[in-house]
Amino acid sequence: MTKKELTEFIKSKLQEIATSGGTAAFSVGTGPQYATPLAFSKKKIKGVKDTIYASLGFKDATPDKLAKKQKGVEYKHLWKSKLNEENFNVNSYVDNLDTQDAEIKQHVTTKMKEFEEIEIKLNELIPLLQNAKQKSVNFYKENPSMENLYGTELAVDYLNDLIKLFKN
Repeated sequence: MTKKELTEFIKSKLQEIATSGGTAAFSVGTGPQYATPLAFSKKKIKGVKDTIYASLGFKDATPDKLAKKQKGVEYKHLWKSKLNEENFNVNSYVDNLDTQDAEIKQHVTTKMKEFEEIEIKLNELIPLLQNAKQKSVNFYKENPSMENLYGTELAVDYLNDLIKLFKN
């Protein structure tokens, strides 16, 4: 057997093994195959437009859209930041004011700290409102009635007054 005959014999046996061996191997162009060239892609998925499911008509689900569709489940945005996002430093701000008058600096410090206190109280109020609303939902589901669990009318009046106070 010549070298050329041996090479062809080996190639034919390898071809036979590759096509009939029952392995996951395939060769392009010799009949139907199932190839997934992007199955193990190292590309990071950045959004719907980069994925195959977008071509099928699916879209990314945003947390806000999902929250609106929830039925009977209280959805809390745990990742949302609280008020006072910019980490305002009162003392640093007052030290950089263009005045040396201690009384003015004290007044400004008091006012800025009062704003911080308002922010803290509003952050405390939001979960209390959510819990009160959920309790009301549960109560009215079990006992549909004219009973008031919370003074919401009074709270709305107070909030409207506060909004008027801070609108300039």
